Amino acid sequence: MGVVHKLKEEVITFIIEQKRDHPKMSCRKLADLTSQTFETVISKSSVNTILKNHQLSNSVGRPSGSVAKSKKFKIPTVKKQQIGSDLKKLGFEPEAPTQPKNIPNPSNAVEDKGLKLIPDSIEKSSELCSKGALSEKPELLKAKNQPIKIDAREEKFIGQLGAWRTEKELNKGVLRDAMGSVFLKAAQWDISDESLLGAVLKNHIAHTSLDMFNKMCDAFSVLRLLGMVRTADIDQYKNYGLWNLDNIFSTPNKESLAWAHGFKLPADLVMRYLSEQNQMFLEVSGINVILDDKREFFLDARLTSIWSKAPSSQWSWPLNKTMSMLSRHFISNNEPLVLLAPLNETNSFSELCDVIKIFENIEKIPIIKVSVLNQEQKPIAEFTTIPNKRRLFLIGFYPWHNEFENITRNSLNEEKIPYHHKPLDRILYYSEASTSIITRSSDESACHHRTITLFDEEKRLIMTILTNWRIEEAGNIVEYYLSRWPNLEESPALEGLKNLRAIGPESKPNPGVIGGSMMEKVREFSSIWDIFNDFGNGLDGYVRRHYLPDQHINSNINHLISNIYNLEGYLCKHSNFLQVTFKTPTGYAYKKDLDRAICIINENYTLQRDGIRVFLARIS
Repeated sequence: MGVVHKLKEEVITFIIEQKRDHPKMSCRKLADLTSQTFETVISKSSVNTILKNHQLSNSVGRPSGSVAKSKKFKIPTVKKQQIGSDLKKLGFEPEAPTQPKNIPNPSNAVEDKGLKLIPDSIEKSSELCSKGALSEKPELLKAKNQPIKIDAREEKFIGQLGAWRTEKELNKGVLRDAMGSVFLKAAQWDISDESLLGAVLKNHIAHTSLDMFNKMCDAFSVLRLLGMVRTADIDQYKNYGLWNLDNIFSTPNKESLAWAHGFKLPADLVMRYLSEQNQMFLEVSGINVILDDKREFFLDARLTSIWSKAPSSQWSWPLNKTMSMLSRHFISNNEPLVLLAPLNETNSFSELCDVIKIFENIEKIPIIKVSVLNQEQKPIAEFTTIPNKRRLFLIGFYPWHNEFENITRNSLNEEKIPYHHKPLDRILYYSEASTSIITRSSDESACHHRTITLFDEEKRLIMTILTNWRIEEAGNIVEYYLSRWPNLEESPALEGLKNLRAIGPESKPNPGVIGGSMMEKVREFSSIWDIFNDFGNGLDGYVRRHYLPDQHINSNINHLISNIYNLEGYLCKHSNFLQVTFKTPTGYAYKKDLDRAICIINENYTLQRDGIRVFLARIS
């Protein structure tokens, strides 16, 4: 015990220095940071042993040092300054009190002051309306200009927020090259739950670890697209974020990649690859739900909203992703279905209420068939065994919805509770109430639902969630809704619904898919590298099709490599999500396009293959 084997002195020194500089950093975080920095695997136990050997490890629940600290809580001066800064960001300013207040000192210059909420200006509300965030109901958003007190809950929230942001900055990781390759990885994760290339090649090529073989097959398709010509050049790519995205902490050496050379490509392998590739890149546009009484309604393939007609192929999604989301959130409803309320004229509120009654199973009319539709609106997959049950749902309403005021009215005067959305580092408030706007057809009695209304950090109204999830805490419902639609009023999907079409124009072409007959395609492949090249081109086509604005659909690949895929960035693993933060250079010309792509990924419900949610952000 107490002996650390095979660790270089520079690694041990790094661990000791990091712990001394950041005493609150956990062994697990320190192990992850060390693994990323030195591109090797360092266990938590090894870190703990090193810290113990240098008297830097604390016993559980016991502070370091020989003298126990007083149990009396005292806010340090630096923390007071930090709290003051966060209070200002939340919209609070000091005001002379009528009586002394026992609250934390917000800054060194101001002591024991009251706090006042800065009222919304008419100009700011008008600006939001012009952006479409408020539209028809601006009168609901007027804030009262009155002093308020910070209660214990809000004070605790501000302290936790500052601590989280400090820890996030400490653990943001190492700046990596080509972190923009996360878009290509997101495409891989969208189209399949497993490695297509690994599944095709594993029976033809010898390997010692199937997991590593699968990861390397996926990596090669991206590296070839980014310009790697030979495996001998692999060391040039050792700082690429691609390895960390695939949980590869040590860049493979060229000797371990010998299997990629001299491999004779059999025709049956190519045919299998092409067949699997066509299946994985296959996209669907909608879902048709049919009831026993012959009524029907539609969902788009992305499970964005409810439709009275088949949605356009502009809402297409990979078959794999649609089937997974449909099964989990609608068929079995093991997790609630999270939707945006429809905005088109063909969906009246009464029609939406009819669908909600079906979710509630009020009329006991079973769903007899659910069909998945291709881009020609023809069924290509069907579910006919569907549980007859009450289905949990969350539906987001915004101020421009006709019934928004009625749905939201009861919650406007309820207590507003602070909430921090960590993936986008956004401060919100929420309040909770109940509503009975939906009635039962049989006796016209009210059907009660919960409404959870969201406000921005200045407590201006954003939107309301209507749900039948009765037993879950309101804060958890907010978190669950934002895991699906984190962009709120800036949502690309919401923008699409505002301009929605039923059956309409075809979706953007996919430049990564090769046309022609199967045999013609087979003849185009002469080596294993042709397979990697083809799959990489398919991923690039998917990125252009689903994440980037239309002007990039036919861009030269070198343009995208230089301006998107080669962007530097940080990768940070949190307890329940993975964060990639791009660092754009001075004068970067594509901020608007990148920000939109980030928004799309964030509400695309992108998951790594181990089920970890992925979020993107940008800093300059």
